[in-house]
Amino acid sequence: MPVLVFRFGALVFAASRELGTLAGLLLSADGRRWEGLVLQRGLVRKQCTALRHPSVVQATESRLLLAAPAVEETTIPAEHVLKQGMLVRTQDGTPCGRVERAIGTADGQLLQLVLHRDRHPTRVVLPAGAIGTIGPEGLVCSLAPDAAAQLAPYRPDPELVAAVHEALDEVDGVPQLERGQFRVFAEAGVVTLSGHVSTRLRAEAMAAAAAAVPGVLRVESRLVDDVSLQCAAAAALARDPRTRGCACFVGVQHGCVTLGGTAPDAASAAAAGEVVGQLNGVRAVVNRISAPGFTPDVGPVWHPAIGATVVSADHQDAGRVERLVLHPSTRRLAGLVITMRCGGAGNGATRSRQAFVSAADIVDVTPVTVRLRLSAAELGAAPPAELYTRRPAATWQPPYPYSVDECLWPAEGVATGRGAPAAAS
Repeated sequence: MPVLVFRFGALVFAASRELGTLAGLLLSADGRRWEGLVLQRGLVRKQCTALRHPSVVQATESRLLLAAPAVEETTIPAEHVLKQGMLVRTQDGTPCGRVERAIGTADGQLLQLVLHRDRHPTRVVLPAGAIGTIGPEGLVCSLAPDAAAQLAPYRPDPELVAAVHEALDEVDGVPQLERGQFRVFAEAGVVTLSGHVSTRLRAEAMAAAAAAVPGVLRVESRLVDDVSLQCAAAAALARDPRTRGCACFVGVQHGCVTLGGTAPDAASAAAAGEVVGQLNGVRAVVNRISAPGFTPDVGPVWHPAIGATVVSADHQDAGRVERLVLHPSTRRLAGLVITMRCGGAGNGATRSRQAFVSAADIVDVTPVTVRLRLSAAELGAAPPAELYTRRPAATWQPPYPYSVDECLWPAEGVATGRGAPAAAS
């Protein structure tokens, strides 16, 4: 659910029409949900109206964007309106600070309030669960004075992400072994860790280090560790009747699974790759099982970045990586969809087209480039991407770090070997 930052004084728009500035939030009786916006119009003769249950599609520091205009009301219940500068006190009257902004979700949940304290540069976060009552003299929270004095500092999400990265660099083994294999995302003080690490203990240590960073309210760890994935792959192979007779071993490195050993026939060897490829958290399967009639996988596993520069064999900037083409069962890279710019018809204008390039034609991949063995002239003759790709199934989950929109499957009946692909006979 999208997180919304309600900054009082921000402009409110519906489509392209300005409705006014945000003067307050209408809260539920228990203070746990926001139920509407209070708008202010005019500079000299100020007028306030309320919008009940508006559909907010975007809320940033400078503006709020509504999906459509909502019905405005002129009667505003003062006892449930949260306003900028409202004084927040504990139950015994000790001041905690004044409201600066509110953070919630698009479905009406209120997450936290950001408070500033007089003569103190640090802003702090008051969880929505600590909101008590709102009255003419301000907001009363449920915290004791000692707890209110220990409220977590507020840090903007980019600053929080940078601080978490610094903390993770202090975790034993992370800078040397895990760098580049995980991502940190922050939204309204909630930090999400995603990606792959070597062991469960390191994943737990990383989550603990992130949680200890001042300003982090909660950590959601979606890290997948290699040891757990290795055990899951071995168990899946032992359960499936097609692979139960294989004498194979499993190795995992940052989510990439390598299968070795032997199988009685090609069908069993191929099934092993399919079984493991369906497990959650697998980035790619390298099937090197030996079996009669089966061709083991060769070559490295590539994970190019979307938007990476494509460099031809003659060192020309050939375009940008638009999408990846992944094998449905093993998730290995079959090819790239690249956006290329080419000359126009006589007037000097340029146009772009999307072409398919086989993974077999990749020489090297860095975080920002993909180097090919094809020349610029050969890339100019690369086939249209739509002839060699298809959309993934709705239930298919792409490997980390890609989204569904960034991935395609090879088209049915298409070979994707070295050079320009050709339809299989």
